[in-house]
Amino acid sequence: MKTAGMINKAFIFLAALLIVGALLLFQLHIGRPGAEPKNATTEFMNAVATADLESMRAASAPTFYDDFVHHFGRKKFESVQNIYQLLYQNGLPTWRDYRRKAELLAQREYELLLLQIAQLGRKKFQQLPLEERMKLMDDNTKFDTFISQAGIQELPAEVKNKIDDLRKFRSQEGRSRFIERECFNVLAEEDQKVLGSSSTLSMSDTTEKLAFIDKYGMVYLSESQKKEISGIPRSELDNPSLFISKYGEALAKAFLENLQLQWSLPLKPCSFPAQDTRGSLVRGSEAVCLLITFSKKSQENNAKDSKNLSLILQKRGFRWIVLGLQPNLYQLY
Repeated sequence: MKTAGMINKAFIFLAALLIVGALLLFQLHIGRPGAEPKNATTEFMNAVATADLESMRAASAPTFYDDFVHHFGRKKFESVQNIYQLLYQNGLPTWRDYRRKAELLAQREYELLLLQIAQLGRKKFQQLPLEERMKLMDDNTKFDTFISQAGIQELPAEVKNKIDDLRKFRSQEGRSRFIERECFNVLAEEDQKVLGSSSTLSMSDTTEKLAFIDKYGMVYLSESQKKEISGIPRSELDNPSLFISKYGEALAKAFLENLQLQWSLPLKPCSFPAQDTRGSLVRGSEAVCLLITFSKKSQENNAKDSKNLSLILQKRGFRWIVLGLQPNLYQLY
């Protein structure tokens, strides 16, 4: 009997230890960041209030955090893109003036070269025996071909080098290629210095051409527009995803710092949609916590309005994280 009593006491003691241990573990668990929806809410909102993006990232689902940060990156991208489009529109007329001037001079150079080729070709024709001249004169195509080819062969080497395809030089294609290739070279030295290189006169949007257009379009921008694109080269717009990621976080942090959001937990505890639907003791993996918020910045402006904010949380593993907000932070104030 005595032995049985001792066993019972030992059993009761062990059971008590297990209960106490379980309670301690539970207390430790609920005290960890994100262990309960309320904890996760506090962790997230403290990060927002202090503009601590690293802590905000840790308390959020990656998709939510990226969407929040990219919102500001996208707005910056659109703003910078619009200003560079305006730069292009404003600077393009100056570029067209130089291009038109260069084309006219190159066209004149082409026509003079054709005349020189014809003169040299006829001179060579006159040196042929009479019989060969008579045969060529009976066939206009052969005559023109001889004059052209003979005249080109008689050109000085430095002039002949301007022709990239001897067979097509007199064609429309050859004319266009000559003008495109020589339009920079025929300009006065002072015009060449302004343009910098032949690439500036390209019909395609080369880096040099865009830099020239931006330079002359800049004078039409307001100071705020100049500030908006300051330090951001046009080339960064070529990769929207990289641009949005690069500038999004800095702008998101500046937004939170300016917002100075303050908050308080309402008396009503966080709700669990699965529990509400099924009436079960099982809470499920989603929760909604309602907050009352106000911006310290709005208080400084004598605005007393407070706004409700719903946090949608999801349990992943042993941790609750913020999955979304209604409305989002950038829609609050």
